[in-house]
Amino acid sequence: MGVLGFVFLVCALWTNVAFVAIFVAVVASFGLLAGSYWQAGNVAYDLAHNLRVVSADQPLRGSQVMLIVFKAGGASLFVCCLCAWYIFVAQMLAALDFPFQISVGDLSTMIKGASPKGLWCFWTPYQMPPYICS
Repeated sequence: MGVLGFVFLVCALWTNVAFVAIFVAVVASFGLLAGSYWQAGNVAYDLAHNLRVVSADQPLRGSQVMLIVFKAGGASLFVCCLCAWYIFVAQMLAALDFPFQISVGDLSTMIKGASPKGLWCFWTPYQMPPYICS
């Protein structure tokens, strides 16, 4: 799921900032949660002990590190949900023709697509070339 989320992230780079934020949070949360569950399944608390130390005097035990990583994955999914609700509110305001709109951060002007914007071709099976393009 993390790889699929990364593919969606790359594909969302030219749409808007809100989608990019959603997929960054999804990729991060899948990685964090997968690592936390992997170490819990291996019962490798000693390995997790080496991942993070709060201070030189009080190093964290492995179970505490796993809990921190697990909470970070949950927080990342919470950020994903907030961004999704933001997109939902923006689309509802646009669909209901409210007098004000909220921006989702258009990225289509920063990252160009492969084809020129606005170029489309109308083709039917009964039509011979040249096709109608605008």
